[in-house]
Amino acid sequence: MKNFTVPFRLWVGLMLLPFLGYSQAKFGEVQVIQLDTLASDVSSFTYIDTYTDQLVDIDGDGDADLVKLIGYLRASDTVQVYELVWAENIDGFSTGSECNPLTTPLHVIDTFEDVTFTKTGPFVADLDDDGDFDVLHIQANGDLVWYSNNGSGAFSSSFSIAQVGLKPYYLKFGDLNSDSHLDIVVVTGKDGVYWVPNLGSGQFGSLTQITSQIILSNEDIITEIVQIADFNQDTYLDILVPSPYDTSAVWYPNTGTGTFQSPVSVYSHLGSIDDNITTHVMDVDQDGDIDIITSEFTRYQGVADTMYVYFLENTDGAGTFGSPVQLPYPSDYVGAYGRFFDVDIDEDGDLDLVGGGATNYGLVYFENIGGSAVFDTVKTLIPSDTYNYSAFPLMGDISGDGQDDFYFYKPPLSFLQAAWYQACTPSYTNELVGHWAFDNCQDTVLVNLVGTQQGELVNGASFDLGYANQGLEFSSSTEQANLHDSTWTLGNNDAVSYSFWVYPQSANGNRETMLSRNTNGTSLILALTNLRPIYFLGGTNGAAWTFAGNALTQNAWNHLVFTYANGTLTLYQDGVQTYQQTGITGNLNFGEGHHTLGLRYDDQKPFLGRLDEVRFFNTELTSTDAAEEYSRVAFAPAECTYTPVAYYAGDDCNADTAFDGVGAQDGLLVGASKGTGYLGTGFSLDGNDHINLGQGASLDFTDAFSVAYWVKTTMTGNGVVLTDNYDGSNFSYTVFVQNGLARLGLGNGIPVASNYGIPTAVNDGAWHHVAWTYGEGTVRGYLDGQLEVTVNNIPGAILPNTTTDT
Repeated sequence: MKNFTVPFRLWVGLMLLPFLGYSQAKFGEVQVIQLDTLASDVSSFTYIDTYTDQLVDIDGDGDADLVKLIGYLRASDTVQVYELVWAENIDGFSTGSECNPLTTPLHVIDTFEDVTFTKTGPFVADLDDDGDFDVLHIQANGDLVWYSNNGSGAFSSSFSIAQVGLKPYYLKFGDLNSDSHLDIVVVTGKDGVYWVPNLGSGQFGSLTQITSQIILSNEDIITEIVQIADFNQDTYLDILVPSPYDTSAVWYPNTGTGTFQSPVSVYSHLGSIDDNITTHVMDVDQDGDIDIITSEFTRYQGVADTMYVYFLENTDGAGTFGSPVQLPYPSDYVGAYGRFFDVDIDEDGDLDLVGGGATNYGLVYFENIGGSAVFDTVKTLIPSDTYNYSAFPLMGDISGDGQDDFYFYKPPLSFLQAAWYQACTPSYTNELVGHWAFDNCQDTVLVNLVGTQQGELVNGASFDLGYANQGLEFSSSTEQANLHDSTWTLGNNDAVSYSFWVYPQSANGNRETMLSRNTNGTSLILALTNLRPIYFLGGTNGAAWTFAGNALTQNAWNHLVFTYANGTLTLYQDGVQTYQQTGITGNLNFGEGHHTLGLRYDDQKPFLGRLDEVRFFNTELTSTDAAEEYSRVAFAPAECTYTPVAYYAGDDCNADTAFDGVGAQDGLLVGASKGTGYLGTGFSLDGNDHINLGQGASLDFTDAFSVAYWVKTTMTGNGVVLTDNYDGSNFSYTVFVQNGLARLGLGNGIPVASNYGIPTAVNDGAWHHVAWTYGEGTVRGYLDGQLEVTVNNIPGAILPNTTTDT
């Protein structure tokens, strides 16, 4: 008998991991808003940056109207004229077709002659508590005036609120003194931040300075820097002021009366700020408090004009912020953000981050993966060739369909035109017919994220590191996965497309089948020969095995898109077209059935490697679609995590009990004692002792289980580590060490009971980690983290034995 000390851990795969969903956001074609000036005596129009525009429902009809300032030079006397107007949204500013302009009625709120305006409005807020949006504007003499809306778009004459100076930066609104009225925050470039209390009933208090911090030295640069939010969860709105002219960004706690305490540091700037910071506040990680997004256009570590975007977590809900975490974006990214929005752009249930400004990627968004505050690499919503570098977007429901659209000025439109893009239902909704992410680790069912047809693992195929989270691993000649999809058919002209990540491990394979269609007769097959893609289109005329594209990289992730329609097959590798065959005739054999991964339809030609993010489409994908599929998810491999059903660390000093660290399956030491373990204390047994774990159901396994433990032996012999029914009769399973080798025995339920051994010895006098897994007819044994043995095609399944576990 061996004398050994064993702290061991025991678990089975019972935890289901949530899928972190992702849908590709799409927008319709550009639509033009044609604004109709009321003046006919016009010499030329004056461009006014659309940063000053506002997109809100002015007339209470449920869709977003446009409030803006229009400038023109009067022809008769060359006087500069400005009209403060609102453009009425009729039928989504369109005629129903995507690109036909419709002259939009303009309603004048006020007219100004022979004045010079800077970027000072208009702004909108409900200042009189009547439920509609009023308009504010800063006149040429620095007077902040208010136009009250009667609810249908008719406005009062101007009412002076305060003298705020000639160059305020912008206005923000919030109840700063807890009296249920929206107060006005005035942000200036060089003179700090002020607020004006709203006393109700159209009355306002005096302009009061909150801070004298310089916000910007160049007041012609437009970004949203100052933000209002309750950072410490005391129900009062605080002020965030990340001035580039101080060493750090700060926030000012509000006492609830409109007076502010000393500033609290948020983070230190990472470089010399080039007069450009943009901030946004939102609950990024869905923990109930307000976090901060900030972008800085900086000179950092000797690199000039570099954009950095950061997430700062509110770690305690009291306004203590963690270190900045940089959001990912490509190395060729150029430009600066002027405005951020938080919106569920991909309709997966969490808030993503949309950024607009002067960038070479246009209007972009960062996918907030699962609301976890882990952001995917920036993606383009509207490309820069259709997006004005100098324009700052607005977001609102222009079309009245319940989805947020985007609006901005678009060259080469005239100064009386602007553009908007309608948010469509994601374009893949009716085209993406199957999506398997393989992230549900502890299940043999493969979840289809877009339909009711699922899939299952067969003959030991298992979850392993994927390209994004987890993927499927195929390591033997019989392992496969079936994906059930019999409820959908090919698209027009036999259209079908496949998008997936593949990690090939064999350099000399012969038609290794990554994917095949199982139906009556030979159908579609996608495979690899010597790492090069090869395909077979069953049913087409003269169907034959055909090589395509370039050889894949072995032991690395490669992305493939196969797309077929109307007699043309195209292959994209890592988002780039590498092959195309045209002139194919006949119809694909695509009858009712299912797809198989890892094996051909006849269980031949196994694939060795991993697959991840497998997606089926009943449409032909374009080059843009293929590029989007390639960049759709970020590289983020992750091991499956499991919750133990029992855990015996042996780290306490109780002489009689082996405590279960995760459940109620405590054990009784019978002759055994506590001694020095691998980590802390462990269990010491001399060959005649044992630990009685009782008869709890958590240790009665059937089709799958895993056991892991540390062991140090002192002499060669036989010793049981864990067994179900320790007296040896009719046992269910036994984990043991025999003559220096770690072994697993499977008993009741297996037609031919047997045990399996790890060939590498467990040396006396040294600690070794041993792990066994059993499931789907496959046993795997690991020693010190290395896979040592795999046994497939084990028939039957162990039966639970309700007697005592030891």
